[in-house]
Formats: sequence, structure tokens, C-alpha cells
Amino acid sequence: STQSTGTIPQQKNESFLEALVLSITRGGVPSQLVTAITVSLIILIILCVSFLVLGGANLHVFIFLGLAVGLLISVHWFMSLLSEVKSKNSAVGGSRSSTC
Repeated sequence: STQSTGTIPQQKNESFLEALVLSITRGGVPSQLVTAITVSLIILIILCVSFLVLGGANLHVFIFLGLAVGLLISVHWFMSLLSEVKSKNSAVGGSRSSTC
């Protein structure tokens, strides 16, 4: 049973890493890729905050922290826009007949 989240369903025998690597050749944005990006950026933010706490306030770490937070926000913003476009396209495509 697959959920209708607009992502590519994961094969039953695929591990998370296999599904992530195989997502390169598939269309769409799989949930494994979004999860991997989110986890990586959260770890990066935690590391930057720990460098600030343990190593003193360094301008470079502040800038890097700001870039990491901005990237995390922009990735999730883009994913929300992508899901809005997919839902609009499915609503329009489902109610309109194909003329091609």
C-alpha cells in the first residue's frame, strides 16, 4: 500500500540508501531525497551552533549558519510550491479532457 503524497513509492526490498541512489534515475522528487537533505542540513545547523557555543563567536560560523538555515528554509519552501503545482495540475487535468 502506497500513500498518495506525490512521491515515488519505495520498493519493499529497497533500503533507504538504495532508494536514495536510485532516485537519480527516476522522475520526480522522492521523499528519501527530501529526508536526506533535511537531515544533512539540520546536522550542519547543529554543528554550526555547537561551534559558536564551544569555539566563541566567529563571523565565518555566523555566516555559514545563516546560509544553512536559509538553504533549509528555501528547500522546504520549494517543496511546498512543487506540491501546490502538482495539486493544481491534477485538479485541472482531472476535470479537463485531453485534446491531443
